[in-house]
Amino acid sequence: RVLSLPSHLLALINSYEAKNDGSARAPLGDAGAAVVAGAMKTNRTVTRLSLRGNMVGESGATATADALRDNTSITQLDLGSSALWGSNSLGAAGAGALGDVLALSNVTLTSLNVEASVVGPAAVVALCNGLRANRVITDLDIRGNRAGDEGAAAISMLLGSTSQSIHTLHMMANGLTPKGGAAVARALRINMKLEYLDMSDNDLGTL
Repeated sequence: RVLSLPSHLLALINSYEAKNDGSARAPLGDAGAAVVAGAMKTNRTVTRLSLRGNMVGESGATATADALRDNTSITQLDLGSSALWGSNSLGAAGAGALGDVLALSNVTLTSLNVEASVVGPAAVVALCNGLRANRVITDLDIRGNRAGDEGAAAISMLLGSTSQSIHTLHMMANGLTPKGGAAVARALRINMKLEYLDMSDNDLGTL
């Protein structure tokens, strides 16, 4: 679908697409993400938004989260990192802002990818705290975030929430030990909605 973008957004995109010595790719960063987020507050045609590998940090993530308060069209959001282009690092503050918005009843997002961008237990916990009240997300990709057992406990609480609707969960390479794996396993005893779970590349040992 061809999308007519505001002139200020087109200027931003054109400036960041400029090549350096014919090879470099300039990421949007927080400033660019904030401009995109501002456009999304009023846009009603975009349903899938990807900011993958654009060096988005806490302020860019917070701006994106704020846009979701007003946007009821976006159903898929990708804030993951990219091995090819670069990392996003939302931090605990950015992850928390995103989680807070996703707890609201008017959010229409059904797919969220934060691969390797909410790194560390604190960020994972902050995101999951908000997601526990979310009723519409069905696909969550949280792989590669070094969640550890503390993050696994938060994910377990999320899976045990009666309000959540997650069908597909990617949580590979998160530094889980048997303790974290057991926490997730306990949640699966009562979770009747999850259809696909990938916990590969964790040190689960024998549960």
